[in-house]
Amino acid sequence: MQQKDTVKHVFTQAADSYASRKGAADRISHEYLLKLSHVKPTDRVLDVATGPGYVAMLFAEKAKEIVGVDLTPAFVAKAQAASAERGLKNVSFCEGDVEKLPFANETFEIVTCHKALHHFPNASKALKEMYRVLTRSGRLVLGDTRSSDNPETARRHNELEKLRDPSHVEMYGPKKLRALIEAVGFRIEQFEEFHDEKDMDWWQQVMPAPEPIYREIRDKFVASIPGNTLELNVRVEGEKVFFTRRHVVVSAIKP
Repeated sequence: MQQKDTVKHVFTQAADSYASRKGAADRISHEYLLKLSHVKPTDRVLDVATGPGYVAMLFAEKAKEIVGVDLTPAFVAKAQAASAERGLKNVSFCEGDVEKLPFANETFEIVTCHKALHHFPNASKALKEMYRVLTRSGRLVLGDTRSSDNPETARRHNELEKLRDPSHVEMYGPKKLRALIEAVGFRIEQFEEFHDEKDMDWWQQVMPAPEPIYREIRDKFVASIPGNTLELNVRVEGEKVFFTRRHVVVSAIKP
């Protein structure tokens, strides 16, 4: 439970900055989720770790019913307020733990999960719950930022992510992510990768870390430039430090 308490604490503190900055930055990833879901007007959709409700509200335009669930009450409140402001009648939000989803077996045709898997203390258990609540032939659509398939590179990368954000557990390389999803019983249908570039000041504003911690991470990013040892293509331009975010979006079928 300690890790989940940390998640609640971190995201309660960062709820405003996260909600105001992440939606536009991750819009391409959200659109990938929608495209790979093949959502139909008759579908019931569960958005796991919904955060401020970006993905849930996007799907509300296409599906019959959307439920967003999140561990952090501050996010649930923000999502409820945003959906009410937009007048959405087919979307609802509730508090819940991804490792024990408050829904019956085979309730949803689609389950979405965006930029959250790396916060789950037990990714396999979470994926099993997503599998459980899906109907037969239902589809999981999962997006996340990825790390490297090289274990040492991934270790260094995840150490810095956790230093910035104590709720971070692990970003997975593509091979490990595939293995996690398939081990639960899913059949992977599509596995898409893309990337974008961000500067570290934006990154710091989304999930603010104390200045000494931020400076330590910044220095280690810059130190990785020779040899690209973090595989983040770090570069310096004037006073700004830029790095590559590498994204994956996966669609997988429950046989």
